[in-house]
Amino acid sequence: MGGMTAFPWLTTGTNGREFCRNVAQYGVLMAPGDCFGMASHFRIGFAASGEDFAQGLDRFAKFLDHTALRSAQQT
Repeated sequence: MGGMTAFPWLTTGTNGREFCRNVAQYGVLMAPGDCFGMASHFRIGFAASGEDFAQGLDRFAKFLDHTALRSAQQT
């Protein structure tokens, strides 16, 4: 009957808007921190329940895996 919101930041200090655009391609919606005056942050809500919550976490994990792989290939 409720949810939770987190407001993490990118340790690189880069603007979170591009991060949010990229994760949206995986079906995960986040709000970029520049909407709240904190550009390197992003807002994510955890209000989904049941199967939707697990599916959202899986999609986010796939995005992170893909991003880590791409980053490793560039180094």
